[in-house]
Amino acid sequence: YCWFIEIEEKIVAVASMCTFCRIPYYENPVGIEGYILNVYTSLNSRKKGLATKLVKEIIEFSKNNSIKRLWLNSSEAGKNIYKSLGFIEKENEMEYFI
Repeated sequence: YCWFIEIEEKIVAVASMCTFCRIPYYENPVGIEGYILNVYTSLNSRKKGLATKLVKEIIEFSKNNSIKRLWLNSSEAGKNIYKSLGFIEKENEMEYFI
């Protein structure tokens, strides 16, 4: 799946999610997970909350589609965005349970 924000007919921010199914486990009895990747905002559009808006859309989509766990690998620059949305920092990734 891919989400984007368009301003003046130009895509200025994008985020993607790949879904897959794991063997169900305690925190995710359904087993469906989403890996968030390629979150990017153009240089001129940064610091306007666009990446946050896109990730919120992914969370809402996941809630409506039985995706119980989201996870991602983040740059240092992006970690505060994900933390502010409830993602927990783990050793090698960040995760969010719905």
